Amino acid sequence: MDTPRPKSGGLAKVCLLAVIAILPPVLIEIGEGIYVPLRTYLVYAGISSLVLVPLVVSRYSHGKVVVYIAFLSSLVVLWAVPWTSRKCFLKDLHSIEPGMTLADAESRMKKYMKGTGWSPYPSDGNSSQGVTVRILDTDSTYAAQTSPNGELALSGCVIYRHSNDAAFNSDWGIVRLEEGKVVGVEFSPD
Repeated sequence: MDTPRPKSGGLAKVCLLAVIAILPPVLIEIGEGIYVPLRTYLVYAGISSLVLVPLVVSRYSHGKVVVYIAFLSSLVVLWAVPWTSRKCFLKDLHSIEPGMTLADAESRMKKYMKGTGWSPYPSDGNSSQGVTVRILDTDSTYAAQTSPNGELALSGCVIYRHSNDAAFNSDWGIVRLEEGKVVGVEFSPD
């Protein structure tokens, strides 16, 4: 007598793959606080669906459909929720484009702190003249100066910060300007 084999519906496989697929966005969004554009999420959902949908539709089960919908819903939640102040900051910072005026950039960044929050580097005792600052992530180099309020400033740039919290107090949004127009934007993480 043949013993009936258990149905291998693949629910466990779909669950495992959905969990594995959700981990990178969770680590990026919550762990690193990095803003990821919606189009990147849509591409990621499409690529993940290429793997998950065939498993969901083969030997159809309600449980597999629920897992797949939960996966897609999780991606929407990850994208929509501002998990850290850095996420909103990066979204606003990256909305600044070359060619915009300083006033346009400032209107987009008005809810954030201006300035580095750092004391000027001691070089001649009073200012940061002759000192350069290198941004490690991009290897950009800027001439340092002392701002009117006594902070370290970068020549030709406006610096924005989103937090004084120790985890993010040196997250700099650097807006490079020439003749009152934006020529570049970069982010220097804490």
